[in-house]
Amino acid sequence: AYAFDPDLAIAIDSTPANDLPAWDASENVAYNTKLGLGPAIYVTDKGTLSDPRLIRHLVATAEAGRIPYQLRQPGGGGTDAGAIHKGRAGIPSVSVSVPHRYSHTAASIVHLDDWKNTLALLQAALRQMPADLLAVERI
Repeated sequence: AYAFDPDLAIAIDSTPANDLPAWDASENVAYNTKLGLGPAIYVTDKGTLSDPRLIRHLVATAEAGRIPYQLRQPGGGGTDAGAIHKGRAGIPSVSVSVPHRYSHTAASIVHLDDWKNTLALLQAALRQMPADLLAVERI
């Protein structure tokens, strides 16, 4: 991130979906994402406080395009945005993730619509990125 000096960063990753079969929601409250509800937009995780302007832009883009999305509950884990947002004098960053089941195993399960909606959200958000987010003045 330091060598490139980006105006902003969107980290694309996966996040645990703990809506397992026969799952009791009171058993594990660390993650709130579920399969089939769209991409997960991070507000914060253990390494990043997402830029509120980027969160608002992603949410507005999703709602305008009728793209389902979910806000990821603050919790464990992190993405590359954790390092990027600390680069230089601060690079506005946010993470968007595809929910999946069975993290850190030989095979994860995702809902194909979540992949499609993640791509649709990112494409629309990048096409409609406000100029003031692309020309952020940093000290």
